[in-house]
Amino acid sequence: MFTRKELYVPFSGRRYIITNGGRILDSKRNEIPVEITDESIFVEIDWLLGRRKYLLSILVMFTYGSLKVPDYLIDQVEPLYVDNDFRNLTPQNLIYRFKTPLEVEDYPGFFYIPFYVNYAINKTGSLINIETGKEKQWSITPTENNKRNQKGGYFYSRVLNDFGFSKCLFLHRALCLVFKEYDNKVQSLVVNHRDGNPSNNLLDNIEWSTYKDNNIHAVVSGLRSDNKPILSKNIKTGEILRFSSINECGRYYNAPRAGFIQHRLKRSGNKIYSDYLLFKYDDGTDWPAIDLDKVEIIRGGRSDLIKARNVFTGDVILFLGAEKGSHLTGVKKATILNHVKRGHLIPCKGWNFKWDNDDTPWPNHTHRHLKIYEKFPIFPPTGAIIFDTELNVELFFESVALACNFLSITKHVFSNYAKSKTLLKKRYSLTYFHLVKSLGLPTE
Repeated sequence: MFTRKELYVPFSGRRYIITNGGRILDSKRNEIPVEITDESIFVEIDWLLGRRKYLLSILVMFTYGSLKVPDYLIDQVEPLYVDNDFRNLTPQNLIYRFKTPLEVEDYPGFFYIPFYVNYAINKTGSLINIETGKEKQWSITPTENNKRNQKGGYFYSRVLNDFGFSKCLFLHRALCLVFKEYDNKVQSLVVNHRDGNPSNNLLDNIEWSTYKDNNIHAVVSGLRSDNKPILSKNIKTGEILRFSSINECGRYYNAPRAGFIQHRLKRSGNKIYSDYLLFKYDDGTDWPAIDLDKVEIIRGGRSDLIKARNVFTGDVILFLGAEKGSHLTGVKKATILNHVKRGHLIPCKGWNFKWDNDDTPWPNHTHRHLKIYEKFPIFPPTGAIIFDTELNVELFFESVALACNFLSITKHVFSNYAKSKTLLKKRYSLTYFHLVKSLGLPTE
């Protein structure tokens, strides 16, 4: 009988089952032995390229949806382990890189973009959708005054990542993903323009950098003459952060619009937002004295600090206001506010939301939940489980309708047999998979 954390390996004819922890079973549920080397785990199975040894980490990524490369390129993929432990084969711990830039067979000079493999880019920055063959246009980010400066802003394009979620892909990051080597910390890296010009995306002008080093480079190089260091303070925790400019501060907090930080800088200390953040210039002046028992707390949503968690990747992002959150996640502002105010457990478009000061654990979504969310990202329905007593196998369906189609019955018939707990056709046991109920108590 399947557990909630097991899936069939794609293109294996249901001969192999893999867990999200990296155990692999045959169709009779016998565990297949693995071979462990100093830094890798292999398993011998008959799969995409015939019977041979495959990296178990590749199998996990391929099965759980984070790896979408064409079958014949599977050997060009190198797994990376976020926590540096190759024995940790949970999907959240696995990312990848290509051993060399992979040229798209039908588009000479264009190369697959890791994590966005439906798209390809060339060295000059032209971007195409591989499925349609159409070139995608780059947009440009505005500056604080909503106008492009002399250097120009950052070029970006709205694309779908490998999980099928809409993302803003920046030109400089796409080029680095393809042509600049990276390690398992790539998710926390930014791209630095050596000459300070965001419009100059020549390969010799861009490089991977940490947030800290990127900021140091901007200050030391004198790339911004108008920088005024900014301080933020969480008056509840006492944490103080320093930023080299308003823009940097806004990027860190994913501010919803240019001028947002300026607005918060002008606010007096008699009213604060529920994120407990104060902002001031780093000019030697004292922080205002705040009495949390007397100060008025403002909670309107437009300016509150909200955090969102991607249920497929585990990534958590922080942003000020639902407007910015909508831009980052593709979820409507009203939906985000509804989720944080009501504490919704079921995600929308793969995202859970809550206030930043909400310390309740994130829901512990199982892989059956994830299958439903992937197929029905906006209004996930109740799932269904069919247990075939003759074959001794459990089948999972992302909706009751899909289960009914499989059995050629109506929802009413399904309901009757599920409630009565009797066997349909003296063979099939029917069970609802209620999303919230099946979450149980969060464990993270």
